[in-house]
Amino acid sequence: DGALCIWSDQELKERVAQAHQPGTPVYALAVVRNKYASAGADGMLKLWDSTLSLLQSIEMQRFRVLIPAAASLSWSANGKKLLVVARSGEMLEFAPDSDSSVLLDETHANTKRGASEAHGLDAHPLNPDIYATTGDDATVRIWSISKRACIQRSPPEILGGAACRCCAFAPTNG
Repeated sequence: DGALCIWSDQELKERVAQAHQPGTPVYALAVVRNKYASAGADGMLKLWDSTLSLLQSIEMQRFRVLIPAAASLSWSANGKKLLVVARSGEMLEFAPDSDSSVLLDETHANTKRGASEAHGLDAHPLNPDIYATTGDDATVRIWSISKRACIQRSPPEILGGAACRCCAFAPTNG
């Protein structure tokens, strides 16, 4: 129901905080030393101290992910960075102290059903460093082999939100 609780020996000891919007699930929790992080269906990422007092509240939408909710969280061993996996497949590293983030990886994911399938693939006819993929998430992604990263992504609205099964560059002009 969006609350954080303290349990001991399979018994609820205390409801500590209404961490996320009432009635919405908490999707992920992470702890390292005396730092806690929670992510909920409400699209919020929240950081807590050892007494579960709120330190920082971040809207997942600011990370520019297709589904602005985290599916998984993990702190670095020193507690300085938080690894966040969005429900839409993007993986990013968030540094709370500097309030900065870096996209580490991404994949095709179906934003309606949660299934994840990539289908289309084509190499650029003129630039051997570039290729394109498509998938259930109704996006076309352009990738760089040398950068090992997605360098451009179309919004799902361009394809009308429909899954895309194939793609091809024009053979004469790329």
